[in-house]
Amino acid sequence: MKTRTPSAVSFRVVGDRNSKGVIKGDLEAKYADPQNGVTFTQTWTTQNVLKSNIELENNLAKGLKIDINTTLHPEKHSRTVSLATNYKQPGLNTRASIDLFNVGIQFYSISKPHS
Repeated sequence: MKTRTPSAVSFRVVGDRNSKGVIKGDLEAKYADPQNGVTFTQTWTTQNVLKSNIELENNLAKGLKIDINTTLHPEKHSRTVSLATNYKQPGLNTRASIDLFNVGIQFYSISKPHS
């Protein structure tokens, strides 16, 4: 089920039941402002996990997209925060991502499209 408010906030509810009869679901709220290149998404799952995502596109520089993802699981006392960037220009595409609580895992790539 999906609905949208006059203030451009959309809500989505999804659910699934597996073969063992376990029901899982998500309640998602999303606000997008395409003119300013900002999208904010928050999801609460039936496993009591709160997920947040902030996307900034062409905000700080043309061709730069920044994704900030967070997860909070209060029952297990766990949390994650990751930052991903992607910068695209004609003839150049770079990506970098980092998990802020596990700094040892990083991925960087630079690619130049073939002519």
